[in-house]
Amino acid sequence: MDNALCRLVSAGRWLHVVYEAGCCGFVIWRHLSRQGLTREVVVAPSSIARPATERIKTDRRDALLLARLARAGDLAVVRVPD
Repeated sequence: MDNALCRLVSAGRWLHVVYEAGCCGFVIWRHLSRQGLTREVVVAPSSIARPATERIKTDRRDALLLARLARAGDLAVVRVPD
């Protein structure tokens, strides 16, 4: 598990990891599951509404959008295949 995640987990923090299904989304899910992190969610990229005016795509903007949508319960969860 990543050092930042380890520090948060060891401090007793409740983590909710959300990320888009993509070329490595399922690999990340399997890795985190093996590490004992069971509150992760893989979402369908098509379920994420993006404004038509948003032309610049950055990791920070994507992360904030995913956090807001996860908090609101507006994400379509993808089942990870075996």
